[in-house]
Amino acid sequence: MWANLALAALQARKAKGAAVPAALWLISPYLHLTHAGTSNTARAALYPFIDPTGMNDTARTYLGDADPADPRASPLFGPVEGLPTSLIQIGSDEVLFDDATRLRDAITATDGRAVFQEWAGMIHVWLLFAHAVDEGA
Repeated sequence: MWANLALAALQARKAKGAAVPAALWLISPYLHLTHAGTSNTARAALYPFIDPTGMNDTARTYLGDADPADPRASPLFGPVEGLPTSLIQIGSDEVLFDDATRLRDAITATDGRAVFQEWAGMIHVWLLFAHAVDEGA
Protein backbone atom coordinates (compact mmCIF):
# COMPACT_ATOMS: atom_id res chain seq x y z
CA MET A 1 0.00 0.00 0.00
CA TRP A 2 3.03 2.31 0.24
CA ALA A 3 3.03 3.05 -3.48
CA ASN A 4 -0.72 3.65 -3.33
CA LEU A 5 -0.31 6.15 -0.51
CA ALA A 6 2.66 7.86 -2.16
CA LEU A 7 0.87 8.39 -5.48
CA ALA A 8 -2.42 9.44 -3.87
CA ALA A 9 -0.62 11.92 -1.61
CA LEU A 10 1.29 13.37 -4.54
CA GLN A 11 -1.92 13.73 -6.56
CA ALA A 12 -3.61 15.47 -3.62
CA ARG A 13 -0.68 17.89 -3.25
CA LYS A 14 -0.76 18.69 -6.97
CA ALA A 15 -4.53 19.31 -6.81
CA LYS A 16 -3.94 21.88 -4.05
CA GLY A 17 -1.13 23.54 -5.98
CA ALA A 18 1.42 22.51 -3.37
CA ALA A 19 5.01 21.57 -4.13
CA VAL A 20 5.69 17.98 -5.08
CA PRO A 21 8.89 15.92 -4.88
CA ALA A 22 11.32 15.93 -7.79
CA ALA A 23 10.87 12.19 -8.30
CA LEU A 24 8.58 9.31 -7.40
CA TRP A 25 9.74 5.74 -6.69
CA LEU A 26 7.11 3.00 -6.69
CA ILE A 27 8.00 -0.58 -5.82
CA SER A 28 5.45 -3.26 -6.71
CA PRO A 29 2.67 -0.66 -6.86
CA TYR A 30 -0.82 -1.68 -5.69
CA LEU A 31 -2.64 1.22 -7.34
CA HIS A 32 -6.25 0.21 -7.77
CA LEU A 33 -8.43 -1.64 -5.35
CA THR A 34 -10.99 -2.72 -7.92
CA HIS A 35 -8.64 -5.58 -8.86
CA ALA A 36 -9.44 -5.16 -12.55
CA GLY A 37 -6.52 -6.43 -14.57
CA THR A 38 -5.54 -9.64 -16.30
CA SER A 39 -2.46 -10.09 -14.13
CA ASN A 40 -4.70 -10.15 -11.05
CA THR A 41 -6.17 -13.47 -12.11
CA ALA A 42 -3.48 -14.86 -14.44
CA ARG A 43 -0.80 -14.67 -11.75
CA ALA A 44 -2.92 -15.31 -8.67
CA ALA A 45 -1.24 -18.60 -7.84
CA LEU A 46 2.14 -16.85 -7.70
CA TYR A 47 1.09 -14.24 -5.14
CA PRO A 48 -1.20 -15.34 -2.31
CA PHE A 49 -1.51 -11.97 -0.53
CA ILE A 50 -3.95 -10.28 -2.92
CA ASP A 51 -7.27 -11.94 -3.61
CA PRO A 52 -7.77 -11.34 -7.35
CA THR A 53 -11.51 -11.88 -7.13
CA GLY A 54 -12.28 -9.49 -4.34
CA MET A 55 -11.12 -7.70 -1.27
CA ASN A 56 -8.27 -8.90 0.88
CA ASP A 57 -7.94 -7.81 4.50
CA THR A 58 -5.42 -5.08 3.70
CA ALA A 59 -7.63 -3.50 1.05
CA ARG A 60 -10.75 -3.82 3.19
CA THR A 61 -9.05 -2.19 6.17
CA TYR A 62 -7.57 0.56 4.00
CA LEU A 63 -10.87 1.32 2.24
CA GLY A 64 -13.32 1.17 5.11
CA ASP A 65 -16.58 2.35 3.53
CA ALA A 66 -14.89 4.14 0.61
CA ASP A 67 -15.54 3.23 -3.01
CA PRO A 68 -12.59 1.19 -4.37
CA ALA A 69 -12.88 3.10 -7.69
CA ASP A 70 -12.40 6.50 -5.97
CA PRO A 71 -9.05 7.91 -7.17
CA ARG A 72 -8.12 8.77 -3.59
CA ALA A 73 -8.22 5.03 -2.82
CA SER A 74 -7.12 3.85 -6.25
CA PRO A 75 -4.76 6.54 -7.56
CA LEU A 76 -4.34 4.73 -10.87
CA PHE A 77 -7.70 6.34 -11.70
CA GLY A 78 -6.48 9.82 -10.69
CA PRO A 79 -4.69 12.48 -12.73
CA VAL A 80 -1.12 11.75 -13.78
CA GLU A 81 -0.41 14.91 -15.75
CA GLY A 82 2.63 16.71 -14.42
CA LEU A 83 3.88 13.92 -12.18
CA PRO A 84 7.59 14.07 -11.49
CA THR A 85 9.89 11.52 -13.12
CA SER A 86 8.65 8.19 -11.80
CA LEU A 87 10.67 5.01 -11.26
CA ILE A 88 8.35 2.01 -11.33
CA GLN A 89 9.83 -1.35 -10.33
CA ILE A 90 7.81 -4.55 -10.60
CA GLY A 91 8.48 -8.28 -10.57
CA SER A 92 7.50 -10.07 -13.77
CA ASP A 93 5.44 -12.63 -11.86
CA GLU A 94 3.46 -10.20 -9.73
CA VAL A 95 -0.31 -10.02 -9.57
CA LEU A 96 0.15 -6.24 -9.57
CA PHE A 97 2.00 -6.20 -12.89
CA ASP A 98 -0.92 -4.57 -14.70
CA ASP A 99 -1.08 -1.77 -12.12
CA ALA A 100 2.53 -0.92 -12.91
CA THR A 101 2.17 -1.06 -16.69
CA ARG A 102 -1.09 0.90 -16.68
CA LEU A 103 0.52 3.68 -14.64
CA ARG A 104 3.57 3.73 -16.93
CA ASP A 105 1.31 3.96 -19.98
CA ALA A 106 -0.81 6.73 -18.43
CA ILE A 107 2.25 8.79 -17.51
CA THR A 108 3.87 8.46 -20.93
CA ALA A 109 0.55 9.23 -22.66
CA THR A 110 0.68 12.66 -20.99
CA ASP A 111 4.31 13.18 -22.10
CA GLY A 112 5.53 12.43 -18.60
CA ARG A 113 8.65 10.44 -17.81
CA ALA A 114 8.33 6.95 -16.36
CA VAL A 115 11.34 4.70 -15.93
CA PHE A 116 9.93 1.18 -15.91
CA GLN A 117 11.94 -1.75 -14.59
CA GLU A 118 10.57 -5.27 -14.85
CA TRP A 119 12.56 -7.75 -12.78
CA ALA A 120 12.33 -11.31 -14.11
CA GLY A 121 10.87 -13.85 -11.70
CA MET A 122 10.76 -11.48 -8.73
CA ILE A 123 8.16 -11.60 -5.97
CA HIS A 124 6.22 -8.69 -4.49
CA VAL A 125 8.50 -6.03 -2.95
CA TRP A 126 11.57 -8.24 -3.41
CA LEU A 127 13.79 -5.21 -2.73
CA LEU A 128 12.76 -5.39 0.91
CA PHE A 129 14.20 -8.91 1.08
CA ALA A 130 17.81 -7.93 0.38
CA HIS A 131 18.81 -10.03 3.37
CA ALA A 132 17.30 -13.13 1.76
CA VAL A 133 17.63 -12.79 -2.04
CA ASP A 134 20.58 -11.44 -4.00
CA GLU A 135 18.29 -9.51 -6.36
CA GLY A 136 17.01 -7.46 -3.42
CA ALA A 137 20.50 -6.11 -2.80
